Amino acid sequence: MTIPDLLLAFLAAAVALAGFTGIVALIDRGAAEVSPELASFRLRFLILTALSTIVLSVTPLLAIALIGESQTLWRIACALQAIWGICYMVRTMMLRRTFRGEAARGIRVGQFYAMTAVGAAAQAILLAGVFAYLPAPASYAIGVFWFLLMVAVFFMRLVFMLDESLRNAERHR
Repeated sequence: MTIPDLLLAFLAAAVALAGFTGIVALIDRGAAEVSPELASFRLRFLILTALSTIVLSVTPLLAIALIGESQTLWRIACALQAIWGICYMVRTMMLRRTFRGEAARGIRVGQFYAMTAVGAAAQAILLAGVFAYLPAPASYAIGVFWFLLMVAVFFMRLVFMLDESLRNAERHR
């Protein structure tokens, strides 16, 4: 499987998960025992991360179609993705700090820190691709995979929220 094939697979997965977001958005947030702020955060970042995955999957393929594949293209793509990934991580960390008291109900701190650590590793791999310490195409694919993993995690949390909501509703009957 080539890197462009892998990016197309990531694209398909991101589109599929984003497509189910509308269904998941109908979850009864109160019954799930998750704060409305946290549920909205997860939904917004699911959409943002899915769109990021889609754009990051398609952009190098379009560039290859227009100007041809080269190591320089992949290195530039790694640099741009690293910039976006670092901005994404900083923004997420800043927003995470706003969840206090009732707004933090339902947050999984361990999961947040684990995904942040994986994101930091992905950014390091992207920078290694920029400076040719690692193959740039593979580094780029790893960066996109991290975004796809984030989509899956946000989606999973929303689905678990639905499951918890159903269990809580059954208990109250």
